[in-house]
Amino acid sequence: MLLIQDFESLKKDIRQKKEQQFTRLIEQCGWYSAQELSNEPPPTSITHMGMAAANLALAYRLTGSKQYLEEAKRWIFTAVGYEVWGYGFLVDVDLSASWLLYGFGLSYDWLYNYLTKAEQQRLLNKLILQGEKMYAYAQENRGNCWSTDFWQNHNWINYCGLLTTAYAVRWEYPEAEKWIRECVENFEFVLTHLPEDGSDYEGTGYWRYAMPFILSAAELIREQEGIDLFQCEFLQNTFWFKLYQTAPNLEENINFGDVHDTRSSHSIAAYYKFASEYNNAYAQWLAEQVRTKYLFREAYQSKLLPGILPEAFLELIWYNPEIPARHLSDLPLTRFFPDLGLAVIRSGWDRNAIHFSFKCSAPGGHTQWRESWKLDKENHWRTRSLTHYHVDFNHFILKAFDSSLAIDEGFNRTNRARNHGQISYGPMMEKATWVSLITRDEKLVKKAVYKNGSLETKCFDEAMAATVD
Repeated sequence: MLLIQDFESLKKDIRQKKEQQFTRLIEQCGWYSAQELSNEPPPTSITHMGMAAANLALAYRLTGSKQYLEEAKRWIFTAVGYEVWGYGFLVDVDLSASWLLYGFGLSYDWLYNYLTKAEQQRLLNKLILQGEKMYAYAQENRGNCWSTDFWQNHNWINYCGLLTTAYAVRWEYPEAEKWIRECVENFEFVLTHLPEDGSDYEGTGYWRYAMPFILSAAELIREQEGIDLFQCEFLQNTFWFKLYQTAPNLEENINFGDVHDTRSSHSIAAYYKFASEYNNAYAQWLAEQVRTKYLFREAYQSKLLPGILPEAFLELIWYNPEIPARHLSDLPLTRFFPDLGLAVIRSGWDRNAIHFSFKCSAPGGHTQWRESWKLDKENHWRTRSLTHYHVDFNHFILKAFDSSLAIDEGFNRTNRARNHGQISYGPMMEKATWVSLITRDEKLVKKAVYKNGSLETKCFDEAMAATVD
């Protein structure tokens, strides 16, 4: 089974070692049965439909209860009946479609022997149709769309969805092999060119949104190709980026970049995977804190859909009960992420601690800035997708005593310096706007320098070049 190498062990573990994660899965599946589904594509996100199918499919395989099989088919074939996947912008070829390719690809693999021949063929035909649309768009627009936006979440999610479906249908649709080659090559490039310090310029909100897909892709590629992308430094270090950009109350995030809200913060499934993959006891501890204390507040207050609850099936699969949980109290109170020029200083790991973060780097981080210019010049591409990057050069966020003292607006369509805590001077800077389409390869911002727990920055004048009046 895709993502599940030892299904019999998983069935045994749900009775004891993974009982609480299994209960989470069943509770999530119970919610689906009460939901009405539209026979027409709704004018809103349908990303949750793929996750619903995966949760229900796994619940059926683990319990044998027909109610989960029938409910999975209700969700699957409702969406199969939609003429298009998505609404508004990039219909059929962006996130709504890729989330469904991911969830329905897993469901096709997990439920194949429990569908009728007619159901198998109907779902297969739809997966092929949508997969070909996604693949064709990526090829036709290569160099100017998400297929070469290597540092952006759309690349990771869309290619993960396509890859999942490709592995599910490859035996019946040999043309899927070209999808697989494309996706594997993409992730090999992405995971060796993302920042080695684990930082993500889009911010913690998109980190939690996209990380389950990066991890799923890496797991699928290792299962099917024998290529271990978990050895890449980005994946080895990115948990620390997320941890040190978590507020002292551990519920909220530090919202540099394009962050919708401070409650779109956690992915228990991702933490479990980091704990299991790297024997990371701190990731295990944080996952359990979120599961037992913060889960439902995040679910109901987060504005990033479909949110944390539909990740139940991944939590069950990726939880390793053999990893001990270790409190954060013995971790260093400072950490520097050089690629993003991000320095973090905190007074402790208690709820009332003081947290100070300062950020200054080239747009999108130094690695993206350097490598994207190189790629663009060689191939006549546009690989910097900085729409989720903000005017936060020389920018700081301060939290203390469970309160926000110096804040950032995070997700703001009017991307001006005044929407941020940017250190600036002069009347021009009051209305400075980020130049999102820079056409010259300039060293706009020098690196922040971090020494012995103190921060020195020599980027004031250079940062001004990245803004215009």
